[in-house]
Amino acid sequence: MKNQNRTRPAPARTALSLLRRRPGFRRLWAAGAVSLCGDWLHELLMTSLDHFAMQLHQQAERTHSHLDQQLYLTTRQKLQNERHAFDQQFIANIDQAFDRLGQPVPKSSAGLLQTLSLLDPLEHEVITSLDQLVARSEARGGLPQVELSYRLAALIASPPLTGDALPVGPRAMARAFSVASQTLGLPREHELLLLQSLESSLIDGLTSLHKLINAHLRANGILPGLRPY
Repeated sequence: MKNQNRTRPAPARTALSLLRRRPGFRRLWAAGAVSLCGDWLHELLMTSLDHFAMQLHQQAERTHSHLDQQLYLTTRQKLQNERHAFDQQFIANIDQAFDRLGQPVPKSSAGLLQTLSLLDPLEHEVITSLDQLVARSEARGGLPQVELSYRLAALIASPPLTGDALPVGPRAMARAFSVASQTLGLPREHELLLLQSLESSLIDGLTSLHKLINAHLRANGILPGLRPY
């Protein structure tokens, strides 16, 4: 009996060993986190898009240009028609980031929005705004983001996940925005307004998502006693 007690692994270590050996089991463990993430994103995206619609309405009322007014109203109508597609595309992109967990980041996604031409000043402004948004979000990510980077890394036996490798990090959100915004086909000026609306609710609330996923993983035995610092 004494030998059995000495050789029996701790529960958390047993779970992690199985996760590392069996990708299907690992995926099952992460599936709950993906579902939580999708539900959270849907709610916050709807709030962001509502804010964007309000901004478009206010801009249309303030402008003295009839052409600009029509552009704002056209974008607002397009948003009404395509908001579901935007929501689904954004969430699908984050799901794909989870699917790639543990795989090398594709070259096409390394470096933010390299598919955009830098020849257009407005496109350059979108890139710059996204880079600044990511930098601000990473700077205030705090302990929940660090803990999540360790727990997701434990699923794949890797060092802590940072930057592009973190599927719900600021860079992943920026990539999802880049892909999803293409479904709307917005003028660049309006895309900047949408980005501002997303930051005010989605990006500023990212810490709450990290806490939510951490709680799920901790409850399932993934580094329950983690103390990164």
